[in-house]
Amino acid sequence: MQKSMFAFCLFLALLLGLFCNLWAQEKDALSPQQKQHLQKIAQMLPQDARTCLPPGILFSEKPRESGKVTAATGAISGTVTKAAGGGGITKVVVRAHLCECPSYSNYDSTDASGNYLIPNLPAGRYTVWTDNDSIFTNVYYDDKTWQNADTVTVGSGTLPNINFSLRVGAKITGTLTLTGVPFLYGVLVWARDTLTGEIFSDTPYNYSGDNAVYNIKRLPTGKYKLRTYDLLMGYIDEYYNNDSTWASANLISVTEGTNYGPYNITLEVGATIEGTVSSSSKGPLEDIMLWAYYVPDKFEWIHMGFTDASGNFSITGLRSGNWKVVCYGDDTYEWEWYNNTGTWNSATNISITAPNTVTGKDFSLNIGGSISGHVYGEGSSPLAGADVSAFDTAFGWSGLIMKWDETDGYGYYQITGLRSSAYYVEATVECDYQLYDHTDSMLEADLVSVSSPGDHSGIDFNLTSAVEDKEDQPGLRPTAFELKQNYPNPFNPETEIEYNLTRPAQVNLTIYNLLGQKVRTLVNERQPAGSYKITWDGKSEQTKISSSGIYFYRLEVNGVPLTKRMVLLK
Repeated sequence: MQKSMFAFCLFLALLLGLFCNLWAQEKDALSPQQKQHLQKIAQMLPQDARTCLPPGILFSEKPRESGKVTAATGAISGTVTKAAGGGGITKVVVRAHLCECPSYSNYDSTDASGNYLIPNLPAGRYTVWTDNDSIFTNVYYDDKTWQNADTVTVGSGTLPNINFSLRVGAKITGTLTLTGVPFLYGVLVWARDTLTGEIFSDTPYNYSGDNAVYNIKRLPTGKYKLRTYDLLMGYIDEYYNNDSTWASANLISVTEGTNYGPYNITLEVGATIEGTVSSSSKGPLEDIMLWAYYVPDKFEWIHMGFTDASGNFSITGLRSGNWKVVCYGDDTYEWEWYNNTGTWNSATNISITAPNTVTGKDFSLNIGGSISGHVYGEGSSPLAGADVSAFDTAFGWSGLIMKWDETDGYGYYQITGLRSSAYYVEATVECDYQLYDHTDSMLEADLVSVSSPGDHSGIDFNLTSAVEDKEDQPGLRPTAFELKQNYPNPFNPETEIEYNLTRPAQVNLTIYNLLGQKVRTLVNERQPAGSYKITWDGKSEQTKISSSGIYFYRLEVNGVPLTKRMVLLK
């Protein structure tokens, strides 16, 4: 699992790429408030990711050492060449990621002949891929995508001939049309591959009148959906061609080596939600983060804001409709959904019409409860520097509502500012992680109930002991939560989908087409632990026979999703 926070990590990755691009441009054109927002966004990022990196590199360049891996005595070498002509490509970063320890990685940049050597690698299995900001597509070894990448095994010597042949990618170009704004900062244009989910982006900064030019390059052959993401300027995010949902957004088909466009987008000024954040004991609260979510879909459109020294906040760029707003709180104060509730379902909708401003959406925060305990390492000795996180189950395993702390020299932590709720609690250090109580599966984890403002103590972890299922009874139930590949695949006219549950759970099994549209729900009920086989006859909810093509089946168990791909051939 290793920090199952995909939505949050993706959002931070986008913010980091955007932050670095903005900071490298004409900083003096930003208003003081916009600069302050960027600085706060930077503070949300991991410590070693706050320095602006070369374009296209979103994460830390510093290899992470780990006490849980063997001595770093291996290496990977190879050459990166052009698919057309075969010449070496210089300044391509090649990265190696240790599968057994996702926090451990190393890299090298190709020389003038396209050669690289990644040294100081512990023995183990690695995923290896290219990372460049030129015109070439990036690939995993061996000419694969991240979903089906081959791994390589490193021993005590150098593993040679891990070579890459890069093709010139496609490019999508266009303009963003503005209205009455002399400059544009904080707008990201990205194209998302509908098959792999990979995102390619550009931050426009060339101007001609009211138009800002964007160029999204390095695109592999495929089908993409194009959208904007505005962080600072107050424009409404949208898909090309003014579509408001992923399902209805236009597909753009591209082939490597070809330029496409112009795909022009007109930006419209959005609505604004304003209010204050305070507490009865302290008054106005500064530097409190707030999130606004578009009601039809929690994650389709997300916007954020911060309170100033007077406790005032402003969330801009909102499309017309209903929104839910959560005030995140801080290390002392618990979060709160508007209006004074702890869950998404009970939160009051805020109805707005762009470009109007809605005021008076105020929050009064209470002092939160806490979870505390110790993290132990080898020989049950206190482990310093471990991250312990609490995830609120009322919102789901999204990572967007979570709080954390780092253990001190005595291995002690205390996560504060928690609202009364039930939490998954996870301890992580280097290559080890563990959910409470002594498991690596969220489906097996014990929930920790908190009543604010009290402390729930004694939530301890031992990251060197073997993780096991403390309730496991061999022979009575599966030992792992698993979604298997359908059989047969490809299929016609029907196929079987098999999955295992280690505990009773609420289960949803749904079929989607390549556009992300729901085709049919096969299961939506609570099921006991066991192994299941479900047959799909290739028909939709309306019993219409589906056409040939690629489909996805998504298993969601207690809010945890797993997705696989299948092919219907006729």
